[in-house]
This record gives sequence, C-alpha cells and structure tokens, in this order.
Amino acid sequence: MVDLITAVGVGVVVAALAFVRQVAELQLERVANHPQRELLPREQALIEEAGNRVNVFDFGGPLSFGAAANLGHEVRTHAHDDAFVLILDFSRVPFLDVSSARAIADIAADAKRAGRHVYVAAMREELRKVLSGLEADRDLDPERVYPDRVVALEAALEQIRRVS
Repeated sequence: MVDLITAVGVGVVVAALAFVRQVAELQLERVANHPQRELLPREQALIEEAGNRVNVFDFGGPLSFGAAANLGHEVRTHAHDDAFVLILDFSRVPFLDVSSARAIADIAADAKRAGRHVYVAAMREELRKVLSGLEADRDLDPERVYPDRVVALEAALEQIRRVS
C-alpha cells in the first residue's frame, strides 16, 4: 500500500513540475523584442523610426517563478547591441511573483551597467507595489514610467534625439 501511495505522490509531483515547465516555456515565448500584439499605426511608425536604438519587450501574460530564471537571459539575448533604450511593456501582465520581480530588477541593473535606459510601459499599480515592496525597482527611474507603449516610444525617441 505504501508503494502505491508513494507512486501516486511521485506522479503528482512530476506532473506539477512538467506543468510549471510548460507554463514557463509559454511565458518565455511571449517575451520578444517586438510586440506580439497588433500594432497601432503610431506605434509602428515610432518603432520603425527608432530602428535598433529602441527595443520593445512585450511581456504577454503573467510572469511566474517558472519563467523568471530565463527572463533576464531572454532580454539580454534579444536586445540589439546598439539599443539605447529598452521598453518593458507590461500591458498584458496581470501579476508577477517574487522571482519575476527579481528578474525585472536584474534586467534593469544589467541595462544600467550597459549604459542603456529602461522605460516601463503600462505597468499596473499592483505590479508597481510588488516591485517597490521588494525593492526590485531600484534601477527603474520613476520618471521613465509611462501609461502606454506609444508614450514610452515617443519619450525614447525624444531621448535619443537629445543625445544624438
């Protein structure tokens, strides 16, 4: 009887781990250096004007611990070498957990060390509270938090024009 209970317990744990891995893979697929949703004409024009100097990372869906380990790696891998601004678009992120908050902090710190600016677009107040509560927003400039992607893109282009 103990062997059957152990086997069922092991099966449940393995199934849970497989589920977490599958969800994490889906979350990471949605992290891209281009928007995954249909662009507004203004967004398309701004992205084209920015070229490789601005990268937009569109986080699609909740960010959980399963994806957190690779989140920073995905951003570093997909950021253009000559990118001056990284825009992190949270418009489709309903929540993030502690691990994801730490990954966001690492992304911002890496960008700062590389001389890049991080702009945040469409972050819900609940997400800001999580980042702030964990002090994971240390390298996120509150002056570079925007209500949507269009405003963030406009600000990024203005910043690039000033330094060019």
